[in-house]
Amino acid sequence: GLGFAAAKRMAAAGAEVIMAVRSGIPEKGQQIRDLSGNSKVTMYHVDLLDFKSIKTLVDNLLKDEIKLDLLISNAAMVPLKSRQTSQGLEEMFMVNYLAPFYLINQIVNLGILKWQGSRIIIVSSESHRNPKAFDWENFGKYHDYGINETVSRYGYFKLLLTTFGNELHRRLNNGKINVAVRMLCPGPVNSNIAREAPGWMQPLLKGVFSLFFKSP
Repeated sequence: GLGFAAAKRMAAAGAEVIMAVRSGIPEKGQQIRDLSGNSKVTMYHVDLLDFKSIKTLVDNLLKDEIKLDLLISNAAMVPLKSRQTSQGLEEMFMVNYLAPFYLINQIVNLGILKWQGSRIIIVSSESHRNPKAFDWENFGKYHDYGINETVSRYGYFKLLLTTFGNELHRRLNNGKINVAVRMLCPGPVNSNIAREAPGWMQPLLKGVFSLFFKSP
């Protein structure tokens, strides 16, 4: 998906790349090395459905004295229906908003991100424009929904994520740019994000994605 494509592009440009992933260790990192010709690719495990896993990632970055010039936050999911994490939260809320919020704040507050001139890039979506308002009364509460509500919930969590990015940029930059925080929509990309769609929809979606969506 987008994460793999971004890592390959950064490695090809000569960057030292750190991939934080739930699966694909070590084969995905080796693919990046082979495709880019850059051996400076390191992989760390993280499961964005689990706060403990995120904290372990942060601890490992600190232990290894990692200092980031650029942080790209691109993880997202579109589930078939709501599911609870082991900590009682809804999965899409966790992966698409709360985990990035927690991880980015940890990286910033603990000094893992270099201060002057560094950048945070958050992959959001134009669908953040669709929600009409914030639902603060039910913020973070588990909400049971099915496939008919998945797209609207996705847009709402992207609104939360985009709002977080804007506010983080304001707080980190007092009069001049120290850490640039940018949100982007990659447009229609065939990243297999709809892999949980019902079986009867899969042939149609694959056809539409391959014809009209860009490759990562």
